[in-house]
Amino acid sequence: VVVDSSITAETVYVYVSYEHPSRGHLEITLTSPGGMTSVLVPGARPENGQLREGEYWKFTTVRHWGESIEGRWTLSVTDLTEGNVDDCVDYPWRGEEIPVFGEVTCHVLETDFQFCADGDLDLEAVSLILGTEDVDEIIDEIESMTYDNRTFIESCCACGGGFSASSLSSSLFNWKLEIYGHDKDTTTSGGGGGEMPMTESPATGDCETIAELACNTPDLSLLCEVLIIAGLDTPLNTGVWTVFAPVNDAMESALTALADVLDDQDVLADILLFHTVPEKALYESDLPCEPGMNLVTMGNGKDSRTLCLDGMAKYQKGAGNPDDAKPEIIATDIEACNGVIHVVDKVLLP
Repeated sequence: VVVDSSITAETVYVYVSYEHPSRGHLEITLTSPGGMTSVLVPGARPENGQLREGEYWKFTTVRHWGESIEGRWTLSVTDLTEGNVDDCVDYPWRGEEIPVFGEVTCHVLETDFQFCADGDLDLEAVSLILGTEDVDEIIDEIESMTYDNRTFIESCCACGGGFSASSLSSSLFNWKLEIYGHDKDTTTSGGGGGEMPMTESPATGDCETIAELACNTPDLSLLCEVLIIAGLDTPLNTGVWTVFAPVNDAMESALTALADVLDDQDVLADILLFHTVPEKALYESDLPCEPGMNLVTMGNGKDSRTLCLDGMAKYQKGAGNPDDAKPEIIATDIEACNGVIHVVDKVLLP
């Protein structure tokens, strides 16, 4: 995709339409005109879910924050793993409530024979129905049996909403780029690109405060709204601060999950202050990595913990964040007049 504009990037969205029997094996990266590469999908995962016709997978990155968007953007797709996740590929349901695929009536297979479970042969059920504990003795025979011109394996796959992996191509059909930034509107041209709605130029002057930067950044708009509701936008316009700013998706999830407690403005302010460090501008290199020394005292007086990878800050975690859902730092060192912002993909919970 070729972009003709001097816009400065903030958030980049990539929409990709493709078909692959093991989509989790694909590494997908986006490279900007300046040479910065963001990994949209790391690959080497056991995933084979598919899209309906005309749908797109949506990916988001803020790794290109601050870059000029002018020039050629390149999407790269690499298959990292040989073979397929499974012979049966997971597809969205299509058709009737009780689907019929060809000559295979799923109700008969799943209710009368009870040989199928989760799109595959249920070996435990097979052994019970046939009255034997030694499934190995009969599995070859079962797998070679046919029902209405399909093997049981093929039939169970179809009745689970799937298709044979061999029936799918490995094709990239289309991709679209959508960039939010600041300065002026722009458009794209070239293979696969689409319109790119941009924000108007933010504030005038030499720089923006923490609050202004949050409120003028599209993917931090929900943070801006709750800062205003909690009355914290004014304090963040003065003094010196470090802010861990959750993106909109993170704020939406938190506002849904914590709807009951967030009606209390004091609780809301407490959680928001847990994303701030007052009177300090802590850049990425200032965030402590050493175990036992990696606590950061936040604006509500409670400590968050910096977790590092290869000596660099990777997560900023509160006591309320589970270990399997740690807030990841996805952009660092975004400078404001009165401090610095680091962008995180989840809300920090005290």
